[in-house]
Amino acid sequence: MAVVRTTDIIYEDSVAPTGAQNFAAGYRVGNDWRDTVTGITYYCTGDGVWINMTDSLSGSYIVISGPIEIKDEAVLSPAQITSNQNDYSPSGWVVGGEVQVSVLVLNANGNYNLTGLEAPSPAKRMRLTIINNSATNNITFPNNSGSSLAINRFLSNGNITLNEKEALDFVYSPTELRWIPITN
Repeated sequence: MAVVRTTDIIYEDSVAPTGAQNFAAGYRVGNDWRDTVTGITYYCTGDGVWINMTDSLSGSYIVISGPIEIKDEAVLSPAQITSNQNDYSPSGWVVGGEVQVSVLVLNANGNYNLTGLEAPSPAKRMRLTIINNSATNNITFPNNSGSSLAINRFLSNGNITLNEKEALDFVYSPTELRWIPITN
């Protein structure tokens, strides 16, 4: 699925955009920002939210490995994944009709695909860290897989494999209606 451009405005500066480059400051969804020092291009997906399009286009994603300390109370460790998952919605994911989780710790007994994750309803921007806590198994997030509802799919430049003991951040884009990996 192509990124839909809502405006052709391109900003340039010698630094990457931050949350200060938001709607109140005049930036809009669809704006591009080019860091003139690194050459990285960023795309605005929400109020103060910019994704790195240079890495997205090259297919490289930042994956964190090693010990991770989570202080947030909104952590969910659902039952072990024992098969491929379409439109995944583990018990406790949605409370009172809303997603209440910011960290999802997964454990799988084999190498499986997770083709979609239940979207927030109503659709809103949210950030989610997914941790693969498996000792030896990988979890793959296929790009825009037709096995899940469109609003639950992952949108990337290709399939993403999260190896054992690694983590990756996603943001739900109410514009794209997809889970998008956050890249640096």
